[in-house]
Amino acid sequence: MIISNNLKTASPLLNSDNPFDTIGVIHNELFEVYVTSNNSNNTLQEIAIEIIELINDNSALEKTSILINSAFTNQVQQILNYPENNLDTIILESGLSVASETRLNNLIALVSESTTIDYSETCADIISYEKEIIANVSLTPQEKEIILLVSAIVKYSLYDNGDRPDKDWDISVGNIVSIVYGAVLSPQDALLMGLTTKIFQNHQQTNQ
Repeated sequence: MIISNNLKTASPLLNSDNPFDTIGVIHNELFEVYVTSNNSNNTLQEIAIEIIELINDNSALEKTSILINSAFTNQVQQILNYPENNLDTIILESGLSVASETRLNNLIALVSESTTIDYSETCADIISYEKEIIANVSLTPQEKEIILLVSAIVKYSLYDNGDRPDKDWDISVGNIVSIVYGAVLSPQDALLMGLTTKIFQNHQQTNQ
């Protein structure tokens, strides 16, 4: 699958300097393909396997590196149930700085407020946030890449949800932390984690 040139999801690209916005576009494309294909998968492993197939079919992406097994399921469940603790662990194990964790928590705070603010305002706030990340001299290039990758996926995920009145508009803290977990490894792993948890959580909400 190749990135479309006329996506409605292109809107957040306006006035954005985030070099990973294309990954955000792909996120929404893959999500659209998944939800329109009437998949009946409902476990984390089943969803992740299907997402990997979609990622592998996209010529713009490399292969994912995260193994899908029982350990994967346990890891994701831990992230969703205890996101703050797991963010601390991810930062520690990946060697990222406290400053990077602070910036990621700032993004989480922005998203937490998005349920009561018009998306255009939230998008403007996130774009301003991204500009600050790009200009920040206390962050390493690797840390900036990880934060901007997470921000791009979150920004487009919010835009996608805002365009679907039948869905909850926000994404959870656990979803954002799962994207961080993948982003430390690669853009495609960030997509795998973000899409898997988003679809899984939507499925859980639908069946409540």
